[in-house]
Amino acid sequence: MKKILLFVCTFILLPCMVAAEELVAETDVDEVAYGEPITLSVTYQGDDGDNLQPDFSVLQKEFRIYSNSSSLQSTYINGNFSQIRVWKLGLFPLKDGEVIIPEINVGKNKTKPIKVNVLPAGSEVKPKNPEAKAKQSDEIKASLSVKLDALSAYVQQEVNADVVIKDYAGIGLQAEPQFENTTDWIIKSLGQPEIMKNKDGSRDIVFHYALFPQKSGKQQIPVVNVEAYYVIYDNGMQQPMMFGNSMFQMMTADFGGMFGEQRPLYLRSKPIDVEIKPIVAEYGDNWWLPAEALVLEGKWTDRKDDLKVGDAIIREIQLTAYGIADTQLPELKVPETPDFKIYPEKPRLSSTVNQGKILSQAVYRVVYIPQKSGKLRVPEFGLRWFNVNTQKIENAVVPAEIISVGKNAQLQELEKKESSVQPEANDVKISENKQADIPEKSLDMRLVMVMICLSFVLGVIVCYAIFFFNNNKKQKEFNVKHLSLIRDYVKKHDYRNLQEELLAWAQIYLPNQKINNLNDLAKQINNADFSEQMQILNRILYAGAAENLSDADKIVVPLKEKQKSLKRNKNSKKALPELYE
Repeated sequence: MKKILLFVCTFILLPCMVAAEELVAETDVDEVAYGEPITLSVTYQGDDGDNLQPDFSVLQKEFRIYSNSSSLQSTYINGNFSQIRVWKLGLFPLKDGEVIIPEINVGKNKTKPIKVNVLPAGSEVKPKNPEAKAKQSDEIKASLSVKLDALSAYVQQEVNADVVIKDYAGIGLQAEPQFENTTDWIIKSLGQPEIMKNKDGSRDIVFHYALFPQKSGKQQIPVVNVEAYYVIYDNGMQQPMMFGNSMFQMMTADFGGMFGEQRPLYLRSKPIDVEIKPIVAEYGDNWWLPAEALVLEGKWTDRKDDLKVGDAIIREIQLTAYGIADTQLPELKVPETPDFKIYPEKPRLSSTVNQGKILSQAVYRVVYIPQKSGKLRVPEFGLRWFNVNTQKIENAVVPAEIISVGKNAQLQELEKKESSVQPEANDVKISENKQADIPEKSLDMRLVMVMICLSFVLGVIVCYAIFFFNNNKKQKEFNVKHLSLIRDYVKKHDYRNLQEELLAWAQIYLPNQKINNLNDLAKQINNADFSEQMQILNRILYAGAAENLSDADKIVVPLKEKQKSLKRNKNSKKALPELYE
């Protein structure tokens, strides 16, 4: 009887046991080097797998999710229904150290937290099993390093850095390298990257940068991140790529689900310690200029042989510095003299690359107006700077000059007339018989003055209207011309000039935003079509992709909308229109 009861109970409880839910989460590695992926598998077993959707948003704080796929398997056992559903996620940790994959809600169930140890970039990692190591070595064949020309420099001195991407199997770059935590550094690109073949069949993609430390003491070069991708096919192998994407890879980039899986790859450089020396004590309070060479020159742009009192002449001061960023050049203080009225203008800054170093120039225009005749002395013009090669303080000087200024006959005649017109108080006498005429003449004079004032006011209004109309007209013509160039470059497939024009547009319309590349610009425009075009343009410029931008409107129209939005915001902030901006 007991055996019969046990059999009946087992038969009744069997469906419940089959339908019991189970949820498990596991990773393919326990530790990983920064920049390498983690595969997270979440497995659900129960009777409602096709209706469940896990909440993976909890992962976004510590990880970047680059892929998300799932599979479902249904079974019937002795009339009982069961499902097994597996979600697989590709994750990249966002920092070094111990990171936690938190609990993940799937229906009424939760997974257990998982600890993963993230080692510094480039570290050797012991895999869970040899197969995983072999698979990883087949898939990821790229490395990132930074090479410096010096490990010690003065504050604000140029330090050259080569960012080297060693590529063994043919990766594609999503964008140019990005520097982290650049608060204490000024970073300038030194032109287009170089691509070099190596004897072992690999290639080096080298980006050149100039780094200017803004703080002394023990520092670390900003860490560099590179976003790239590679394609894995059904046989588990990566298609080799020679100096740019092949046509087959271009197809897989667009139709990865048909021919292969495009996987992202994040590379990160190792921190490099450098010693940044402070300003030398003997330098004083002068503007700090640590350069390899510096030249200060002065020349007159319109020197006249018959210069007279009151004439204006212009002197150009050219400051050229080798190994200094243009933003570090000073605003020179022009020495004053009673012999001249002096009107300095804002400097024009520019920079180029010369033999792998930044060559910066500032051109200062100074207007001199002589106040008297004779031999007048224009004072010398000097600037202190620090020679980083000789470790000595030097002075760059524009020497003083003597200028001959003649008398201005017209100016003297005008001064005589002004002095003769002014009557002395003793000469002003009004007879009693003419006092009756004064009110009528005074009234005429007042009427004349009123008419003059009204004419002046009317003239100001007309001038402002003309100025406002011309200014708006010029601005509209500038906008149309600027956007027309962008459209023309798309049409001609001139992508280098297109990149420069887009960044130039950003400097004009978004001057307060930190925009160093096309990705930064896409974030500011915040338009899906525009972002897609920028990704394609990045692939063309940096991955050698055989693609073309086919629709200029996807770039130009969002830029127009952004200009309109900026104009609306600007107008809304102004209580009253300003005459001069």
